[in-house]
Amino acid sequence: MSNSITVTAATSDDMRDLGKRLAGLVKGGDVLLLSGPLGAGKTTFAQGFGAGLGVAEPIVSPTFTIARELQGRFPNGAPARLVHVDAYRLGGNAYAPGQDTVGRLLDELESLGLDEELEDPGEDTVVLMEWGEQMAAALAEERLEIHID
Repeated sequence: MSNSITVTAATSDDMRDLGKRLAGLVKGGDVLLLSGPLGAGKTTFAQGFGAGLGVAEPIVSPTFTIARELQGRFPNGAPARLVHVDAYRLGGNAYAPGQDTVGRLLDELESLGLDEELEDPGEDTVVLMEWGEQMAAALAEERLEIHID
């Protein structure tokens, strides 16, 4: 059984605010999956999410680097690591990938030293993945799925 809620974010500022508010509710070990068409606002949401975790660096889509690791703080002041993953280049939205594609993603993340973060995020780590609906399902049994239209 899946539960869903619908939230309307009419502007980019509204989308950033939504991301910021949700960041105030996460804890270490959480995996969030962003899906939606190109230009829907996934990266804008991620920018607000990063701001909500106190990330000082600009949040940009990591399409060509696959993943970025950013430092911030949870609302309680504890250190937070945000692992922002973009699986677009790996075909995460184009087809239902098999172990092959999951393996490619893990290889890419391993080369960055981030492979274990997806499989078992630490208590100080939050994973925010764009374009990886099929892969996140294979890698993260428990996750929050956010679809943006």
